[in-house]
Amino acid sequence: MGQYEPQSPGLDQLSSRTQRVVGTMLDSDERLVAVIHPHWWLVLGPASVFVAASVIAVLLTTLNYPLLSLVGLVILGVAVVNMVVRGLQWYFEMLVVTDRRVRFARGVVLRRTSEIPLRHVNDITTEQGIIGRLLHFGRLRIDSGNASGNELVTFIPNPARLQQLLASLEDRGSNYSLPATLPGDGDDRLSRLERLAILHAGGFLTQREFEQAKASLLREADGQS
Repeated sequence: MGQYEPQSPGLDQLSSRTQRVVGTMLDSDERLVAVIHPHWWLVLGPASVFVAASVIAVLLTTLNYPLLSLVGLVILGVAVVNMVVRGLQWYFEMLVVTDRRVRFARGVVLRRTSEIPLRHVNDITTEQGIIGRLLHFGRLRIDSGNASGNELVTFIPNPARLQQLLASLEDRGSNYSLPATLPGDGDDRLSRLERLAILHAGGFLTQREFEQAKASLLREADGQS
């Protein structure tokens, strides 16, 4: 995933596996804002190392020295393991943002989930190296006032935008909810409009994208009325 494009619509627009994972994280009245997977560099970096290790292994093997050939195979084996581990990490790891909290899901064999309610977020900081600034990814550190302490998330696409989104949600407080007086489909349309507004305020949608999405939603509403 080169650019962070948060998946703010309903669960039905996520992949089946993501639906299952995210569905277990949400309460019945909780609103999904974004689902974020690690940046593609998490996989491409180790893949590049694997290609380099393959070249080195071939070169060492052509020298016809058993010891050098063994070294080349060891280097190649380490690169393969690293690429597989990073690929599984990219596939299984996700960060879920709702109108109430931030939830983290990690791990392949041993699955670990944690969460930070938005009302407990004290500070949000981002870190980006040279490669991260060029490819738009970095680390996000969330300082929490609850027992979980700090939460560090690596390989986050566009961490500054995510920081803005979390700050925007935090400003709205834990009372962010839809009016209970609107019936049926109106609730869903209003919910989607509010999520669009949040994403636009957080910098995830340009003004043009926001207007196009809003117009599409209103046309859909007119067609159903």
